[in-house]
Amino acid sequence: MLETEIEALKTRIWQHNGSNIADREFAGEVDRLISVFYDDIGELKVVSIRSLFDLFVIKTLYVERGGRDAGVIDYLGDMLTRYLFTREMFPVAGGSHQMFAYLSDLLEETRKPGSAHFQNLFEA
Repeated sequence: MLETEIEALKTRIWQHNGSNIADREFAGEVDRLISVFYDDIGELKVVSIRSLFDLFVIKTLYVERGGRDAGVIDYLGDMLTRYLFTREMFPVAGGSHQMFAYLSDLLEETRKPGSAHFQNLFEA
C-alpha cells in the first residue's frame, strides 16, 4: 500500500514536471505517508528502501524547498539507494575482506576473475 501511494505521488509530480504542485493537500498526503511508515516501524513489513528514499526526497526537496524537477526525485532516490552498497567498495579492515587504500587497488580488484563484490563493473 505504502509503495503504491508513493508511486502515485511521483506520477502526479511527473505530470506537472517543471512546476510545483505541493499545495496544502499534497503536503498533507506526504506527511500522512511518512506517519504511516513510522507508525508501523516496529512491525516487519516489506517496503523497498528506494520508495522510502523517494518519499523523503519528495518531502525535503519538493514540498519543503519547492523543487520543480521531477527527475531529481528519481536521481537522488537512486543515488541514495546505491550509497548503501558502498560498504562493498570499502569493506572493514581486518575482516574477511581486503581494505583498499587507493582507487587503483580497487580498480585492479574488479579485473580479477571471481571478484563479485559489485553488481556490475559500472557500479564498481
